[in-house]
Amino acid sequence: MFGLGELVEFRFHGDGPPTRIVQGIQLICDSWFYCIEWMSPEISENGDEVFTFRDAIALGGASPIAPVTDYDLERVQV
Repeated sequence: MFGLGELVEFRFHGDGPPTRIVQGIQLICDSWFYCIEWMSPEISENGDEVFTFRDAIALGGASPIAPVTDYDLERVQV
């Protein structure tokens, strides 16, 4: 089990960085889900702006917060 605010590695991170923060925990149909950002913030090509999930939502995009199971996450070794 993971705790709220814990650093975890998302197994299916694609090209982005794997480290995420557990931002929420939900019980859905008797199963625990951890809410993480599936999309990391990005820096603009000029390097002068940071594009966050709030920007994506403001532009009509989907929420980047995804519920995942403990199978999808691994503990970060510090």
